[in-house]
Amino acid sequence: MYYSDQEKAEFINFRSRLFNEFFKKYSPKWDRKNARLLDFSGGPVILDYVSAAPHVSEIVHSAYKEDERKEIELWKNDNKDAHDWSPYVKYVVNEIEGLKGDAAWQERVALLRSKLKVVSCNVYNEHPITPTEDENSFSIICTTNALEAACKTYEDFKGIMKKLVKMLRLGGYIIIVFDEEETFYCVMESKWANLTLSLAQVQEAVEEAGCVVLMSERDPMPIECFENPILFDGKAHVFLVAYKVK
Repeated sequence: MYYSDQEKAEFINFRSRLFNEFFKKYSPKWDRKNARLLDFSGGPVILDYVSAAPHVSEIVHSAYKEDERKEIELWKNDNKDAHDWSPYVKYVVNEIEGLKGDAAWQERVALLRSKLKVVSCNVYNEHPITPTEDENSFSIICTTNALEAACKTYEDFKGIMKKLVKMLRLGGYIIIVFDEEETFYCVMESKWANLTLSLAQVQEAVEEAGCVVLMSERDPMPIECFENPILFDGKAHVFLVAYKVK
């Protein structure tokens, strides 16, 4: 529904560009041989760490639902029944990163599969991912359109932010991608309520968790999305990066 037409997926282009810019700018600050990335509640989607693979030693993909984890495992094992992420990997590597040729993106696919580990997660558990990781385990944690879907209140959101930051090494980075002021989103015929968040609230939550915001970028929705919201009603896509200082 959301990942079948790369050409029309503007919000995917937005976040893929910014993830690439993040890794280009900040990866020299960590040891790639020991850097681990956690994609928290990533669902069945691999997209957010395509640009990460050359810069980290391991990518831990966590998902709440068993069928989401199975989908990632299918792709990791190059199963014929897996969703075809080739157009997205090709776009990120060839167009966004500027590495031309089929060999470049095909090598990235192989690298991603070799570094990928799949685990379960639940925002309301004391330890949000299973198997449980020690505190200070990750150099980078990213989460996209997940916490606002799982948290019922802003206090819930701030609580899980503190849990995530505990898993981050001192000097590590947390990346949060969300839709500002969104009240609902749709999956097929089902409509789901969303915790409505402003950029200021997300900044406050990461700061209370012990981080300093390094940057945030907004991508406002087209006017037609305001006039006739069908799949979701957010006002803007937001990409935020923060740095753990305590």
